[in-house]
Amino acid sequence: MKKSNVISRIILVLALLAIFGYLALTIFNIQSSKLSLLSFKIEENAQTVVISDADRLIGKIENASEVKIDGYPELLKSGIDFVLKQDSVDFNSIVSRELAISFNESDFAITYEDGVSFSALASFISSELNVESSFSADKLVVGGHSFIAHEFGDFKCISSQNITPSEATDSIEYGSADYIVFNQSSPSGVRHMVSKDYHFTLTEDATASLKGKVINSEEYFKVAPGKFDALEFYGSSRFEEDAGILLSPEAVDVMDWVQDGILLVQFGEYEMIIGREKPEASLSFILEEQTLDSQPDSVGINEFNIGSYKIQSYTSSADWSSVIPSLKTNLSYYTELNDFVILSNNIPAMRWYLGEFQLGNLFEQNLSDYRLYEDCLPNASHFIQMLKNEEAVNCESHTYQKNGMKLITGVETNKLDIQSENVELLVDFSIQISPTDILIDEDKILLSNSTAISVYKTEGELIWSKNLEATLISKPQIVDFENDGVNEYVLFQKNKLDVVNSLGKSLNGFPITLSGNCKAGLAVNYDNMFNYRLIVNEGNAVKVYNESGKIVEGWMFEGMNAPIKSEIYHVLTSGKDIIAFKDENKQQYILNRRGESRLSDQVSFQLPNETDFVVGGMESSLRKMGYSNGYIYNYYVLDGQKDSVKIDKYIQPIDVSWEYNSGSPLMIVEETERLLIVDQHGYIKSEVLKPQQTNKFVGLVGTKDYGFVFSDNSQNSIYLLNNFGKMMLPNAVQGSSVCSISGDVLYTYSGINIKAYKIIN
Repeated sequence: MKKSNVISRIILVLALLAIFGYLALTIFNIQSSKLSLLSFKIEENAQTVVISDADRLIGKIENASEVKIDGYPELLKSGIDFVLKQDSVDFNSIVSRELAISFNESDFAITYEDGVSFSALASFISSELNVESSFSADKLVVGGHSFIAHEFGDFKCISSQNITPSEATDSIEYGSADYIVFNQSSPSGVRHMVSKDYHFTLTEDATASLKGKVINSEEYFKVAPGKFDALEFYGSSRFEEDAGILLSPEAVDVMDWVQDGILLVQFGEYEMIIGREKPEASLSFILEEQTLDSQPDSVGINEFNIGSYKIQSYTSSADWSSVIPSLKTNLSYYTELNDFVILSNNIPAMRWYLGEFQLGNLFEQNLSDYRLYEDCLPNASHFIQMLKNEEAVNCESHTYQKNGMKLITGVETNKLDIQSENVELLVDFSIQISPTDILIDEDKILLSNSTAISVYKTEGELIWSKNLEATLISKPQIVDFENDGVNEYVLFQKNKLDVVNSLGKSLNGFPITLSGNCKAGLAVNYDNMFNYRLIVNEGNAVKVYNESGKIVEGWMFEGMNAPIKSEIYHVLTSGKDIIAFKDENKQQYILNRRGESRLSDQVSFQLPNETDFVVGGMESSLRKMGYSNGYIYNYYVLDGQKDSVKIDKYIQPIDVSWEYNSGSPLMIVEETERLLIVDQHGYIKSEVLKPQQTNKFVGLVGTKDYGFVFSDNSQNSIYLLNNFGKMMLPNAVQGSSVCSISGDVLYTYSGINIKAYKIIN
């Protein structure tokens, strides 16, 4: 054979080999491009956890159990727990940001993309984690355990058994999820988001469609008790038609009286449902008919009273535990409460709930649970469930969509443990009510909400507690009628005026039953002579009482044209007393001590961001104030003149409010990242950065040396800054927006406790 032919054949063979090699590489790359982290499963029915950011998740959890997944092989679980302790290691940079863990009860596979080589991984484990490790011939040995280590294009898989990757059908959409769990029951994945206090889940499930729209559950949860083991809300704008899907097939005929929703309450052995009737329906009549039909003789309906509530005992044809699957017992007692009807399983349950309602021990007073409902659950849903145990509260909501899918949101609270490091905790004691206000009276702490008052010594001993007969419309006001250093408390209530002494007993002449609903009241110490006057709104009138509970003679004010809208304010101008308030028609009233108007004509205000109060040290400067577009506006009430001052710095407010502080008006400007205090002349007195951009500004505490309070809803914590922006506590502390400062102590309500922290000077 000629030499040239041999060379030609060699060249041809090499060319064919190159072509075949190229084709093989191309096919391999095409196959690799069809892979994803979900391609590497131990078996078809195995669970797979796909992590979006390894370092972020490691920083949020402490052990494998916090991932909320069962069925780990013990070796995998111990390995995860070991890695979670290495929080100083940058796994994202050294290994990979994203990874997938597929497992069943005995085997597992860990897969990552575009990450470190197996040999480099073995070196890292040995040198940085101090665990003996090596790699050779597709085997990775870690701590004496041998694993199969294969590369599939850009993917690297470490497994306890051979893996054959499958073609990926869908891309992975993380959204805000820390990780997604795929398994046989959730093939589309359950998204998990983790914070210090909450563990969120989000998934979709194929189900039947509902005909009705979602219902805002807020009105139902407002009448729910503060104590519960379970709360379940079922709602639909076409409830009767959807009851068979929301509850059970039996519910279609039983729930035809429901307007748009019911709330199931369970607490110990107590069970009840709270619902609203359709306008044309009468549940009382329905139950009465069923009761009479069930009796051989017409003996009538058994009725009795619990307080002012009429209770009916009935026998229903419905098996309630079949109608509502979560119910354990039958419902046999009925009553009406405002716009709601109540069905309970026994008399003690009904008595307990009505007592809680009258005392104001309701769900929205339980700040931690209500915060969870408000911040973490969609209020408008078809179904909301809250289950409570000693360690946590687990929640779930369902929203049925038009495409036949059900959107399921889950929230689980973690046990709260705010670390108040380097903060001196002076007081920590449990209390009997959920207060909305804290007042400090010398060596006493006065706690109040709309229905109750409790007074404690500052070290935590209860002095007295009082349930109010009428709703408290504002926080108590501290007075000293006798000028003896022993204070009394003025209680402005919806239809009563009461003054109680330091032991909680009403003074002679009190309480007073008012002639109309009260929305505002003020105790005034004229001339600082301890001859108090109690200025009280009654309906469209404003009246004045003396310290003996008698109407003050000579009061000239004839009344308003509409109910009162604002608080009642008292200021001194040129040594003269001014009493100011506003009605719902925006008419402003400026009165002297005798109740005579200081205005020659009626004045109505519609200023942007207007003050409730009137300010001015002299009659000529008596004015209301407002803010718009960088200017503070003054409206002089006696002569109707207007002027404005420009704020000395550019501001970008997202909210503007006013506070009357130590005799001067302060404008509080909230921006995205900072808070500013602007005085009446347009000068910025204080400028502080929010501790975190997402923190909510609660308000000012203190008077001359005021502090800024910010809350972090996700952490059940508060921050306290002075008017120079310096932290008055070394870090966030456990507490809430219900707080007060006295001297160098911050008092705050947290859960069921009052806590007092030492403020840094």
